[in-house]
Amino acid sequence: MEWLQAEPPQWDERYRAWVLTRYDDVAAGFRHPALSADRVAPAVDGDPDMDPSLAMLSRWMVFNDPPDHTRLRRLVQAAFTPRAVARLRQSIVTAVDELLDGLAGAGGGELVGLFAHPLPATVIAELLGVPADDRDRFKRWSDDLGTLVFGAMSGARHNERAHAGVREFTRFFGERIATIEPGDDHLLAALVAARDETGEHGALTEDEIVATATLLLFAGHETTSGLIANGVELLHRFPDEAARLRDDPSLLPTAVEEMLRLGGPAGLMVRVASRPVAVGGQEIAAGTRVFLSITAANRDPSRFPDPLRFDAGRHPNPHVAFGAGIHHCLGAPLARLETEIAIGALLTRFPDLVVVGEPVWGGALFGRSIRLLPVAVQPV
Repeated sequence: MEWLQAEPPQWDERYRAWVLTRYDDVAAGFRHPALSADRVAPAVDGDPDMDPSLAMLSRWMVFNDPPDHTRLRRLVQAAFTPRAVARLRQSIVTAVDELLDGLAGAGGGELVGLFAHPLPATVIAELLGVPADDRDRFKRWSDDLGTLVFGAMSGARHNERAHAGVREFTRFFGERIATIEPGDDHLLAALVAARDETGEHGALTEDEIVATATLLLFAGHETTSGLIANGVELLHRFPDEAARLRDDPSLLPTAVEEMLRLGGPAGLMVRVASRPVAVGGQEIAAGTRVFLSITAANRDPSRFPDPLRFDAGRHPNPHVAFGAGIHHCLGAPLARLETEIAIGALLTRFPDLVVVGEPVWGGALFGRSIRLLPVAVQPV
């Protein structure tokens, strides 16, 4: 993909979009108030009979600009502060140990299905107060929902399976909301409590509760699953850095940042110019789509020396894997913590972990994550 090289803004005729690839341009694009995050409404082109699935997506905070984005984010952000996330550490450690027991007992297997996917699904389910036993259903619904999300970003129409996944998600959270009782201590209960909130930013509607819960469950495990799997593959390709991490676990935080930079699952984000705007020296007309290539920006040699090399101790590392500005990923502290614990435990328990087949990759344009990663392990 030519977008992997940092260069001045380029017009892509196929997608009818300006593509920003240089680090400074992408960072500026994330922060520019004239580049709108609302790309669902343009995808349906003002259709008054908007499909219920797209209507649900239109309530996601990531597809909204202020003031709605501000209101929605404010009601959720307390659950993702570093202090709040730190309280989940022991739950994450326990889940990691249990999943790795299963991997050890089998002598290995398909790492994504056995470990990288169920771990974040379990964690986000606990945070939301929904049964972790439903994580297989979450996976299926999330895969279906991903088709709809990325279609909305690209302007494509969507298949029935994608809409079915949304309906299942919506029904599931609607039923969970109906069973919440006073005193329940989880994020979904907090969102329900905010439903009747009044004040400067307004109340949270039930439709917004369902949409927000669906967003958190989808984003809270799909991206972290991809980050863990991609991180393991990077360590496989850079065995000296894997050995360096095993010898010095204090490097794990910087290693996770490097995994985000070089193997982050988000490939690009879409914005729409709400008015004429100049970015990277290019005049962009109102209504034009703009692709912010995270992958290219994170490999820009003007910002990252030797950008294609994985360096577990790289510092500074100002990557844009989580975006920037007001839409900087709300779940970034949780994704970092889960990945740090997961990678550290894998290196400790399975120092001789071997990738025994070719990874199977999923996605291409908007993101790239490993879907299948067969491994063999020999516990210490």
